[in-house]
Amino acid sequence: MEDMSLDEQILEDMSWERHTEFEGLFGVDLETAAVLSYVAPTQVPAADLKARLFDRLSGSASEQELEQTPSSDLFELLSEPIETLKQASEALRWGPMGDVAGFEMATWKIDRAYNYIALFLRAKTKANFPLHYHSQEESLLVLAGDLKVEERVYRVGDRIHSHPSTRHALKTQTGCLVLVIASGQDVQPA
Repeated sequence: MEDMSLDEQILEDMSWERHTEFEGLFGVDLETAAVLSYVAPTQVPAADLKARLFDRLSGSASEQELEQTPSSDLFELLSEPIETLKQASEALRWGPMGDVAGFEMATWKIDRAYNYIALFLRAKTKANFPLHYHSQEESLLVLAGDLKVEERVYRVGDRIHSHPSTRHALKTQTGCLVLVIASGQDVQPA
């Protein structure tokens, strides 16, 4: 056992029933999960993450943080089945995304109370979306194709969350369809 990693030791000591239960819970066999823990790129959390988590757990989040927390019901749309969302996008009128070549948008729903918008963004072929700023939180869900944000490529089912006061650019190599939930301040509806 001296040559085994901690992951391998845990798997070795686990009963067959427990092993099967974990595989069912995570949808992947544990050997694969153990390998992935070593080959996946390291993600560095925000420097203030621990403090923010403890503040939220203790109920002492600042008023400013509470004001920035989106409470729009539109964020619940991210939990809808992908096929349902794709069908919703097909029923909408599409138009240009401002002066961004290669991308189109279709406004789906607007939450005027919280000033948030749900829209679909699509590119039929390879396209670049320029660097842009988010005054509030934004969430994206890839429904088709690929979407590259910074150095990471996202695919169908992947979610991307951007915090307030952040910037990013988007790229697609094959085209994409994306559900976007964003502040109305950051988007001009089509």
